[in-house]
Amino acid sequence: MPALNEVGPPIATPGGIFFTLKDITFTPVSPREKEPFTVKGKIALFGMPFLAPVWVVAKVTYPERWWEEMIPIIGSPTVGEGQLTVGGNFEITFPKGFNREGEFTLRVEVHGGPTYTIDRTTIPPFPPLASEETTFIVAGEVPPEEAGFRNFRILAYSKNGGEPVTPPGVLEVGVSDRIRVKLGFDHRNFAVDGEIHAAVWQKTLLDPHDEVLNNDKFFNVPASIDWKSYEESIDILITSEIKAGNYGLYAKIMGITGADIFTEYLENVINITTEELQTLEIDITPVGAGYVTTAPDPEVGANHFTDGSTGDFRYDQKVMVEAHPNEGYRFDHWSDEIEGGVSYNNPEYVAGTMTEHRAVKAHFRSIEVPEELQTLEVDITPVGAGYVMTTPAPEVGDNYFTNGVTGQFLYGERVKVTAHANPGYEFEKWSDEIEGGVSYNNPEYVAGTMTEHKAVKAHFREIVEYKGTITRLELKYNATQKPIPVTDIPQGSSGQVHVWGRNDTSEWQEMGISISVRRPDGSYVQYSDISGGHCPGCDHEFISDRFDLQALGEYRISAFLWMNEKQVDNYEGPLCTVISLVEELETLEVDITPSGTGYVTTEPAPEVGTNYFVDGTTGQFKYGETVRVTAHANPGYEFDHWSDEIEGGVSYNNPEYVAGTMTEHKAVKAHFREVAVVPELGNFTFYAINMPPLYHIESWMVRWWDNGKYYDSNWESPTNPVVVHNAPLEGKIEAWIWTGTGDPIKYGPTSRYTLRDGGVYSYDISAGILYTR
Repeated sequence: MPALNEVGPPIATPGGIFFTLKDITFTPVSPREKEPFTVKGKIALFGMPFLAPVWVVAKVTYPERWWEEMIPIIGSPTVGEGQLTVGGNFEITFPKGFNREGEFTLRVEVHGGPTYTIDRTTIPPFPPLASEETTFIVAGEVPPEEAGFRNFRILAYSKNGGEPVTPPGVLEVGVSDRIRVKLGFDHRNFAVDGEIHAAVWQKTLLDPHDEVLNNDKFFNVPASIDWKSYEESIDILITSEIKAGNYGLYAKIMGITGADIFTEYLENVINITTEELQTLEIDITPVGAGYVTTAPDPEVGANHFTDGSTGDFRYDQKVMVEAHPNEGYRFDHWSDEIEGGVSYNNPEYVAGTMTEHRAVKAHFRSIEVPEELQTLEVDITPVGAGYVMTTPAPEVGDNYFTNGVTGQFLYGERVKVTAHANPGYEFEKWSDEIEGGVSYNNPEYVAGTMTEHKAVKAHFREIVEYKGTITRLELKYNATQKPIPVTDIPQGSSGQVHVWGRNDTSEWQEMGISISVRRPDGSYVQYSDISGGHCPGCDHEFISDRFDLQALGEYRISAFLWMNEKQVDNYEGPLCTVISLVEELETLEVDITPSGTGYVTTEPAPEVGTNYFVDGTTGQFKYGETVRVTAHANPGYEFDHWSDEIEGGVSYNNPEYVAGTMTEHKAVKAHFREVAVVPELGNFTFYAINMPPLYHIESWMVRWWDNGKYYDSNWESPTNPVVVHNAPLEGKIEAWIWTGTGDPIKYGPTSRYTLRDGGVYSYDISAGILYTR
C-alpha cells in the first residue's frame, strides 16, 4: 500500500484551444474503501496562469458490477464534486471516498460558466473548455493499525496494592500511601524497550494537566507477528508535598520510535486526604529515674521525654523508644503500649503504628542500695564442645562458662548468653530457661530477669564435611527442554533453568541453589532456593523462575550448590544463544491423482492461500510449522494412500502429517481410487398371468438380467410360481416358455424394473408388464 502522502503521477496535459489542464495529480494513489480522495491541478489560459473565475468539475465513475453490465440502461454509478476557483490552482476532495473496489475512471473538466454536477449529469450541459481522463484502483477497506501499540489505557488503580478501583471510580489515599496504577495495551511487530510515565495531575491556569507527583518505569515487550495484550503496573508515592484535594491521573509510553502514546486523562479520580498528627505519651517510673528518646524525632515536641511528656508523630508512623537511666538507676523494662505488652529490650518499638494516641512506660530501678545476687548455671552438651559468655559479665565468677559453671548476677538483671563452639563443633540451639523455651538464635536472652536461680543449656553438634554435586543442568524454553548450552533459541522465548543437585554425604542434608544468568546486554536474572530433607546420594531438582530470552546473543550462567550455608559445587559457562525471530513462509504443494477425484484440507490453515487444495494447489505456512493433511474423496471415489513428502514416505493414514516441519518447499500427493458399485441382491417370486393363447405351454421361467449377467428362475408349469435367487434389485425381465417340443421361446417385451428383496409379483406375459401382488 502506498504511503498516505504519496500522490499519483501527473496526468498528461491535454491540448486545448484556450484553456489547458496542467500538473493534475490525485492522492492517495490506491485509496482504500471510504478513504478521502483528493484531486489537485492547475489551469492555464493560452499556456499562462490567469486570475479569473472558472468552474472545475471532477467526476469519478465506478467499475461496473455484473448486473450493471447486463442492464446497460443502469450502468455503473458516477459521482462528482465541483469547485469555483479564481486563478490557476484547484483542489477537489471526495471526503467520503468510494464504497466499491476495482478500477475507477477519473475525469476532470474545466467550464467557463457556473457549472454543477449531479452524478453523471452536468448542468448546464455545455461541453467543457478542457478535460482529461485517467484511471485508478480502489483497494479494500482501511485496515486497522498495523503495528506498534494500540488500546493504551488505565485498567485500575489501588491503594498500596489493595482492592483495585476501575475508572471512573475515586480512590482515597493519604500521605505515605502508594497509588498502584495498572495499565493495559496491545502490541505487535518488533520487540520494544520503552519507559512508562504515570502522573497525578491537577488543572491550573498555565497548564490544564499540571503534574504534581509522578514516577517512571522501564518495560519491554517481545516481538510478535500477531496483536497480543499486555499489562504493566507502576507505583506513585504520595508525599507530604501534595495538598489535600481531588486530582487526575494519566500515563504515557515514552522512549519508543515515534511520538509518545497517552492514556485518557482521567479527572477527579484520586482523592488525597491528610491525616492529623498522633500523640505519644511517655511515663517514667520512678519519676526522675531517667528519660526517653525516640526514632524518628517527633514532628511536634522535643526528643527528650521525661515523666508525662508527649510528642506528636505522623499518622501511621512506626516509632522506636530508647530509655536512658539517670545516675543511680538502671533500665528494667517497658510496659503499656509497647511491642509485646512487656519488653526487656532497649531500645524497643511502640506497639503497632501511630494511628491513634499511644502511651508507654519506662521502668527503672535504683542501684544505690546493695542488691541480692542471683545464680545462672550453664550446661554444655556434648561436654567440651564449646563455652558460653554473657552480657553483662557476672558480678561473681568468670565470664567463661563451660559445662556446669555458674555465675552470679544482680537481682532483676536481664542477661544475654552467647555460645562459642570449639574446633570441630558448631552451635545448634539453646534449651531450658532460655527465651521461648527453645531457641536457635545465638546470642539469645535468658528467660525473664535474674529474680531467682536460672539454668540454660547450650547444644552443639559436630561439624559435618558437606559434599554435593551439580549433576545436570537443563534449559526449558517454551515447550522444549534441553541440556545446556542450547543454541538457536528464537528471540522472545521464555526461559527456565533446571538444576539437579546431589547429596554426597552419609547423612540427610538440606540443600540450596543460587543461580545467576547474565544476558548479552549485561543485565542479570537471579534466583535462589532452599530444600530440606534429602537422603544420602539423592538428587533434587531446582527450578528457577521464568525469565525472558529477548536480547540476541549468548547468555551465561553461574550456578552454586549449597549445604548448610557452605558452597559444595558450582558451574559457570554458557547457557544458550538466542537468535532473531524469523517468520518466513514456506510453500506446500498438493497433487491429486487421478485429478478431480477429491480435495485436501490442512491443519492449521495456510497463512496464504485457501484451505481447499485440489490438484496442483499451493499454500504457504509459517517457517518450522507442523502441518497435518486430510484427504476428502469426491462421490464415486475413496482415499487410497499418501506419497511424496509425507510422514514415512508412503502412508495409508488419513489424516497424516507432512514429513518434518515447514522449513522448505514441500509437496505431497493424495491418491484416490474408484469405488466399485456392488449392487444389492434379493430373491423374487413371479406368477404368470395372461399366457399367450396360441401355444400349448408345458412350462415357463423368468430370466432377470443386468449388465450382461443373467439370473434364471426354475422351470415350472404355468400355474406355479417361479423364483429368482440372489439377483440385483434393479434389472430387466424376460419370460421364456416351452411347448414341450423344440427350444424354449422368449416371449413378451423386455422391461426394466426395480424390485425389493422377498417381493412377490405377477407378470403379464403377453403385455410384458409386472405387477406387485
